[in-house]
Amino acid sequence: MAEPQPLSDEARRFIESIGVYFEQYDLPRICGRILGLLIVASRPLSLDDMAATLRVSRASVSTNVRLAVSTGLAELVGLLGQRRDHYRFTENPWEHAILVNIEGTQALKSIAARAIDGIAVEHVVAGTRLAELIEFCDFFIEEQHATLERWRQRHAAREAAREGATWPPFSQPQN
Repeated sequence: MAEPQPLSDEARRFIESIGVYFEQYDLPRICGRILGLLIVASRPLSLDDMAATLRVSRASVSTNVRLAVSTGLAELVGLLGQRRDHYRFTENPWEHAILVNIEGTQALKSIAARAIDGIAVEHVVAGTRLAELIEFCDFFIEEQHATLERWRQRHAAREAAREGATWPPFSQPQN
């Protein structure tokens, strides 16, 4: 059996808070806790590592880590000489999240665009709503592309500042 990862009380509170946070977005709390653990983990973790650290069943971890992978926030990694699968928090997860939003909005726009011609002729109100949906999707996609570009620039500047810097690489916001 795997040994639990040593975690501070603050790290455990963070993991629990992330579980509650993602639960708001219809992910199981354990999926959020897995993501929280992967954020603070210093190395990729096996299913057994996660189960022992989170004090949950391996079956629950197995089910929910697949869900975490499907969100794009966790990824499967192979470790040289290891037969078991390991997982880590995805590189560039926030960029991935924006891209998922763009793809989902493009899919919604396509559905509305396919429907508008046939529906608008018969139902003016529905046609108006579909036209507005398409317009909103265009707006949202443009804004998300702009957000992604700003994020990339900000992230690149922080990465450049981190070279040779000591932790933390940037100051924490003051409340």
